[in-house]
Amino acid sequence: MYRNCVFRSVTLFVKSATMLQWHTTCPFSYLRRAVLKPWRDTEWTHVRLIHLYKCLNAENTLVTKDFFENIQDKSKETFLDMIHIFESKGVHRRGHVEFIYAALRHMEEFGVHKDLDVYKSLIDILPKGKFIPTNIFQAEFQHYPKQQQCIVDLLDQMEDNGKYL
Repeated sequence: MYRNCVFRSVTLFVKSATMLQWHTTCPFSYLRRAVLKPWRDTEWTHVRLIHLYKCLNAENTLVTKDFFENIQDKSKETFLDMIHIFESKGVHRRGHVEFIYAALRHMEEFGVHKDLDVYKSLIDILPKGKFIPTNIFQAEFQHYPKQQQCIVDLLDQMEDNGKYL
């Protein structure tokens, strides 16, 4: 919904007389097919254009593939510090499943694949109470399949390495 409103506003501004000023402020292109109907009363200021440019070109702050690869000191303390840094990023902790999968892939490099405390701290990354099924249908049909499969993979790796809770 928000993106449609933005495209409508951009179309109105593109059709206006200040197209050259806008193009130098926000140098990105758009598809005319994606634009629906322009708004009638839209005022474009430099603040709005800068905000629009930042929204459309924002970087994702999720975990990248090389998050664990850029570390030179590969020890248990470094691994636990990375987990604590991820936990302290915010209340919502976006990308926790991707972080756990990245951590599972690089556990042997850090030498923590047989450490029970590391597995417990990885389990603690998931939000508490958020993924508890509230009715019988959620319980039977895996209402949160991505998160549940992530924890099952973590427990499988624990079992393969001979660690049990």
